[in-house]
Amino acid sequence: MPDSPKAHEIVIAGDERLVVRPVRPEDEAALVEMLARASAGDIRFRCFAAVKDFPHLLASRLANIDPRRETTLIAVAEGSAALMGVVHIVCERVQPDTAEFDIMVRPDHQGHGLGYRLMQEILNEARRRGLSAVEGYVLHDNKTMLQMAQELGFKRIATEGEVVRLRADLGPSSASEA
Repeated sequence: MPDSPKAHEIVIAGDERLVVRPVRPEDEAALVEMLARASAGDIRFRCFAAVKDFPHLLASRLANIDPRRETTLIAVAEGSAALMGVVHIVCERVQPDTAEFDIMVRPDHQGHGLGYRLMQEILNEARRRGLSAVEGYVLHDNKTMLQMAQELGFKRIATEGEVVRLRADLGPSSASEA
């Protein structure tokens, strides 16, 4: 089983300091609170449809992972338990060297660079785990996510209906390990 990534501080727009760390099962209630703030549009972009009891179902899923196949990182406000964002990868069963990502940022932190930083963090974690690629599925009208993914090196590899499949082939990590 891979080592857990280490907690560390990041700085986003407005010099806001957040701590990025692996999720723990006891973070489930804070995840519910963060996810309950999601707009209908946020949920559609994340799940491609409305989901009944979205906060509880997703929080449970993200907080109780199989660490051999998954990593969930959260961004927590410094000095509090308030979650501002979450990013997750899960290794594919058919292609164990490839992971699928998902991400969500609290509405009041969207547009502050947190999503971009969390994606950088999870791509670095995927490299640290020795994965060869990270893929994701994004609705074609989620322009912000598509732009961010392109800036992070993702390529469009397929489009099916309203969904774009993205892939980032990973090379050696250029980030230094703390």
